[in-house]
Amino acid sequence: MAIDFTLTQEQANIQKTARQFAQEVVRPMAVKAEREPDTQKAFQMTKAAYQEAYKLGFATGFLP
Repeated sequence: MAIDFTLTQEQANIQKTARQFAQEVVRPMAVKAEREPDTQKAFQMTKAAYQEAYKLGFATGFLP
């Protein structure tokens, strides 16, 4: 029996939101943080992206 890997509409929406978040929030933040020579300051620069990820429900994916 074959497995159908087609995403449901809900899964496709989550995928779209995650991709948009990665491109619009994470990528610019990561570029800035990578350029920061002070590692503590670079780490602090990621806080806003983490907070936004939490609002979208992406930051809780690590919990059982």
